[in-house]
Amino acid sequence: MSLYVIGHKNPDTDSVAAAIGYAELLKRRGKDAVPLIAGEINKGTKLVLEKFGIEKPALAHMIDFPEASVVLVDHNEAGQWADNLVKEHVTELIDHHRFGDFSSAMPIYVRTQPVGSTSSIITKMYQECEEVPEKRVAGLMLSAILTDTLMFRSPTTTDFDRDMAKYLNEIAVIDMMKHAGEVFAAKSDISDMPLIDVINKDFKEFHFNDHAKVGIAVFETVDATGPLARKDEFVTELAKVKQSNKLDYLLFAIVDIVKQVANFIILSEKEQELLEHVFCGKVVDGVMSIEGLVSRKKQMVPPLEEHFANHDEKHC
Repeated sequence: MSLYVIGHKNPDTDSVAAAIGYAELLKRRGKDAVPLIAGEINKGTKLVLEKFGIEKPALAHMIDFPEASVVLVDHNEAGQWADNLVKEHVTELIDHHRFGDFSSAMPIYVRTQPVGSTSSIITKMYQECEEVPEKRVAGLMLSAILTDTLMFRSPTTTDFDRDMAKYLNEIAVIDMMKHAGEVFAAKSDISDMPLIDVINKDFKEFHFNDHAKVGIAVFETVDATGPLARKDEFVTELAKVKQSNKLDYLLFAIVDIVKQVANFIILSEKEQELLEHVFCGKVVDGVMSIEGLVSRKKQMVPPLEEHFANHDEKHC
């Protein structure tokens, strides 16, 4: 029976790399492991897979896996699971995010660390198993660490991530910063993408206690000028995403990774009130720009979680 290793919906490079990297390690341990993706990959991930000669994994929703064992990587919350995933068949979980609503009727293997990338954790597991990843897999996981940590600029970055990246580059042997720049440039290109796809490419859903179902979409770019010029178009598409996902709130941030600024496009008064309450910024022409705010995991989600837990407390 196959063991499927699956990352989150709207996969980023770390989600894909963690699935492929861990499936390869499991195969060396005698497991019939198969990596899957829970959605189409972005241009940056496509560039990485092509550069290192790795085939794109099959889509999880095209696989009939209700009876198979499943390993979740780079996520744990139900809103981010692949469609048709049966929770009772999850046997292992490897992640670097907060624990949300995940629970299990049976004991499972769980490994989480507060680091910048799940691929950093997978790399350490290779070392612990005294296995050396192939050059192509090392390059893939290195790419994931670089992009998830925003080239080591994100506040989620740890020395652990830097150490794992250094180890992987001893195998992959690339110019890390040049490579990361190429990946982000590819990922930033939305010239031929419908804007609703731009929103959905890095969209995650969070359930904050019983108070709110909140969608947080992030688009990382090396230049926010072009996307911000299409603000009104984004608002139209955001309304569709909010309605189709039955969300209480939908936050969308265009993150300039060079200037280190999150630009929230305001969908409605409801979102504006929430952002003002939590992040204390000022809205100018339908956009709230917050300097130094680049990480959804470490800088956006925690204050939102606190807000919904203590609804009357203002953070400003």
